[in-house]
Amino acid sequence: MVGTALTVSLVLAAETVLERLFSKTDMATGAWWLIAAAFVAAALAVVLDVNRTTLHPYYRAKLSAAFLLDAEGGVSPPLKLSAVRPERTLFPILNCALNVPGSKSPAMRGRLSDVFSLTPVSIGSALVGHRPTADWEKENPELDLAAAMALSGAAASPQMGLRTNRLGSFWLTLLNVRLGIWLRRPSPHTGEGGKRPDRSRFAGPRLPFLLREFTATANESLEYLHVSDGGHIENLGVYELLRRRCSYILAVDGENDPAMTFHALTNLQRLAYIDFGIVIEADLDDLRLGGDGFTRSHFRLCRIRYPDPERPGSFETGYLVYLKLSLTGNEGEFIRRYRFDEPAFPHHPTSDQFFTEAQFEAYRSLGEHIGDKLFLPAIVGPMGRSSRLDLAEWMKALGRSLL
Repeated sequence: MVGTALTVSLVLAAETVLERLFSKTDMATGAWWLIAAAFVAAALAVVLDVNRTTLHPYYRAKLSAAFLLDAEGGVSPPLKLSAVRPERTLFPILNCALNVPGSKSPAMRGRLSDVFSLTPVSIGSALVGHRPTADWEKENPELDLAAAMALSGAAASPQMGLRTNRLGSFWLTLLNVRLGIWLRRPSPHTGEGGKRPDRSRFAGPRLPFLLREFTATANESLEYLHVSDGGHIENLGVYELLRRRCSYILAVDGENDPAMTFHALTNLQRLAYIDFGIVIEADLDDLRLGGDGFTRSHFRLCRIRYPDPERPGSFETGYLVYLKLSLTGNEGEFIRRYRFDEPAFPHHPTSDQFFTEAQFEAYRSLGEHIGDKLFLPAIVGPMGRSSRLDLAEWMKALGRSLL
């Protein structure tokens, strides 16, 4: 709180100094104001933590209040990601983008970013390596589950992975449209009893890092790494599952795609083949728009061909259930009426962050409708009526109907 107040005070002081400096004053007075401006600039460079001036703290608080609740429905106290016990819940993998538009690595040419994952066990990417989560938390005390969740959805940022451009970075930084933050990378000795300098009250990314946001020149060799929405590099969140060679994957494609061009899936196909040699076989004809604006289905089953490292030319097979936000025309009356009132449904732009009650319910109802179709007895047989589900058998039943 003290650091935030000091930052605001210095910014206001800078505004006053610049207003005086460029007003009509005599040379002597102007010189004194120039000295004052230099002093304020130096103070900002030393004191200003550029993470505290982003929208991340606000976004983090809002998401935490909405989704991280205790047993009574109240806001849960902060929970470190390393404290999550995978044996008691699903194993969380939060996907972000490591923005490195200034990287000299040939692998980053054209990508400008790398998939950056956060789990209870480790945090990192292929470009910078993975380190234990506790090491990252030691260097970044405010990095917890809520912060990781906010970063994985930090869609508006001066550096946006594949979409980064210098002009956009300048204006987004100037207008402070900044949901991404800088994370301090662990030193080689973190977690081994070694100490790192500069863990003082003035620790944190300073003004030079803000200038890198202005100019889109972040890279992987800096002390702090710039992290934003995982969709800036891969929008389905499947990349890390493929890297782990999962046999069964279910992916929900809810991106803004009114023309049904399947950018998220085709981008995943490209990254998977280039990075891992993995082939995703997908027949999407039933998901394309017909003349009436509807699709024939909400989902398709895709084959995943994992190359066998021990037998060149051979593959291991996995399966991907690909759910696409779509309308088939057999939805309930509420959804049909809402589509009549809102022709953009179900592909409102990401910039629409303030859903009405009816809008929220329309998307929830459509999700429930699509989920029900995955378990229709006509598709999966008697398993659709069972109260227990065997994942492998369910995937096989879908395969018999859809492949």
